[in-house]
Amino acid sequence: MAGAIRAGRAAGVAAAVLVAAAAGFGGALAGAAVTMSPVLFLGAGAALTALVAAGSLRLVLKRARRVRSIAWLVGGLVALGAAAVLVPLGDPRTQDAVTGLRYWSLPTASRLAYVRIPGAEPRRSTPVVVLHGGPGIPDMAGDAAYFGRLSALHYDVYVYDQLGSGRSTRLPDPTGYGVGRDVADLEGVRQAIGARQMVLVGHSYGGLLAAHYLAAHPATSSGSCSPRRGHWTRPTPAPTGPPQASTPVPACAPTPRRYSRAPCSATS
Repeated sequence: MAGAIRAGRAAGVAAAVLVAAAAGFGGALAGAAVTMSPVLFLGAGAALTALVAAGSLRLVLKRARRVRSIAWLVGGLVALGAAAVLVPLGDPRTQDAVTGLRYWSLPTASRLAYVRIPGAEPRRSTPVVVLHGGPGIPDMAGDAAYFGRLSALHYDVYVYDQLGSGRSTRLPDPTGYGVGRDVADLEGVRQAIGARQMVLVGHSYGGLLAAHYLAAHPATSSGSCSPRRGHWTRPTPAPTGPPQASTPVPACAPTPRRYSRAPCSATS
């Protein structure tokens, strides 16, 4: 009998917490319909969650001290969740600039931040363009340091923040984002750097972007690398004569401990 009572109380507590969470979510949505201030509508949702939790638990447990303890616990969790949402993250546009940071103003009206790591002489005519993942998760400094080592193989290396991420511009209408816009921006990048062809290095969403670009512009890509499980291929020999108009996909730099790489595959 005692076990059944404890199980019933546990189920009641779980139901009370779920009801409180649903009430808080509904309160936050209702508040968002009235005001656009996150502090106000999230605060309203948190307050409603705490009130409903305290009332429901009081009915379930019927013991004031235990109700107060659980209400404090629920209220603390709600406060922590609200703080996690309300405390703003650092804006990458206000952080310290990466050395050599520049901007492209493209025909698509996008203004994209980038860095260029020049290749060793004699430079190849086909540059390497690095496409970060996400969408919206750039690491310009890290990608420039890592993939910039391809410059020793005579490739110019470009690392840029895609539209809506990093130090690049944002759109006033979020529906303007998408892989189609990123493909158009990437073609604008090719035109801006004056390259007939590019070697694309993409990981995660960057690999998807590279695939869409290859499908839309097959003649302007010399190849692509997409990280998967495995390793990179052996480096290609350095050029001994004048740079060629089209070159094979570069072998990628040695694998760092945090990554596992797959072979680069040339496509044309």
